[in-house]
Amino acid sequence: MTRAIIDVDSYLYKAALTCNELIEIQDGIYYEAYNINKAKIFLTETFNNLASKCNCDEYILVTGGVGTNFRNIINPEYKANRKKQAKPIMLEKVRELVFKTFPTVYFPYLEADDTCRILSEDGGDNVIISPDKDLRTFVGKVYDSYHDEVRYISPVQAEANFKRQLLIGDKTDGYSGIPKIGPARADKLLIDGIKIDDIIQMYIDAGLGIEVFKTVYNCAKILGKEDYNNGVITLYGGKKLDLNAYKG
Repeated sequence: MTRAIIDVDSYLYKAALTCNELIEIQDGIYYEAYNINKAKIFLTETFNNLASKCNCDEYILVTGGVGTNFRNIINPEYKANRKKQAKPIMLEKVRELVFKTFPTVYFPYLEADDTCRILSEDGGDNVIISPDKDLRTFVGKVYDSYHDEVRYISPVQAEANFKRQLLIGDKTDGYSGIPKIGPARADKLLIDGIKIDDIIQMYIDAGLGIEVFKTVYNCAKILGKEDYNNGVITLYGGKKLDLNAYKG
């Protein structure tokens, strides 16, 4: 049995935008209405099509969990730089529809990325469907929508992708890497076989220190089964973060 694990958040926005329709109430006079059934049709067709492309027998949807994102607990600046955009008026209604209609999973305080990885490591033949580059930092099968194919992320590729995040950071997520390290130099260091201990030393030499490295590491690391157990996260160095103590 092959299962597609679909990061659903981006599809919620698209589905919400399909709901709009103009209705003519009399000659030349219209009003705008919202039809939730159009979103349901869009999502059903989309999910079935994605599962078919990946040769999957079934699919499960994943969304971000309720509560404060655990990365904001360890780094309040995480994603703080993102501009707030107006949300489609039907977004929450579509989200409710998804939970009522489709098999959907979330873990409190975790991002969809983490839940995708945890589910993918839960045995069976799984394919993750998500455009997020962070889901290329661990081993597994991922659907590449740009090339319309399923790709296997090998241990070597996953390690290189993760180390690149540590070296250059991720400005879109609100955390920086090592000053003056861009993609080209990072790739050169990766080709030369840079190790995690070497990266730590580069943080220290740059005056950032080990604590900054730990923060970047914990923001960049997508949690797997070994990192998450019933609300308790194992951070870099073995430190535990018990999310059961948080109520926000």
